[in-house]
Amino acid sequence: MEIKAQTLVNEDDMEVIRDSLEPGTSAAIIVYEESWACGVASAVRKAGAEVALHVQVPRDAVDAAVAVAASAD
Repeated sequence: MEIKAQTLVNEDDMEVIRDSLEPGTSAAIIVYEESWACGVASAVRKAGAEVALHVQVPRDAVDAAVAVAASAD
């Protein structure tokens, strides 16, 4: 099953990220399961980067994205 990131990250989210970037920098958007979020954040920090935005996706949005992905299979 493949879940399209665009069902979990919308254009408003992208605008917030674009507006926060300094020229010549880049960002990664990671949608992850909360159970291993601490490990990802720790690895990001150890690599010299920072977690600039952490947003919890509402459960209903996750359920809807999974349902769309499942129906496409």
